[in-house]
Amino acid sequence: MIKVLNNGIIVERLMTKERTRGGIYVPGSGTKTDTAKVLSLGAGIDFDKIGGEIKVGDVVMLSQHSGETVSDGENTFEFVAVEDIRGIVYEDENEETVE
Repeated sequence: MIKVLNNGIIVERLMTKERTRGGIYVPGSGTKTDTAKVLSLGAGIDFDKIGGEIKVGDVVMLSQHSGETVSDGENTFEFVAVEDIRGIVYEDENEETVE
């Protein structure tokens, strides 16, 4: 794993999957989305600056052209800046949402 310095964040972009009319997912058809799973957070992140707290494991929305792709040999990740986080995606209806 990679340790993030300062206010950086390591994320793994989530992929969409193409489905046939019958509902079968097509292998290898994924495309990148603007959502990503947070894998690691730098110690210098100013949470007041982004208006909330982000945790490892959160799914976040990113700016469209954010991030720098890096690889550790086995996996591909993206380094993003705190400013590239646009929001946290909640699965539970009881979480904070914009209405």
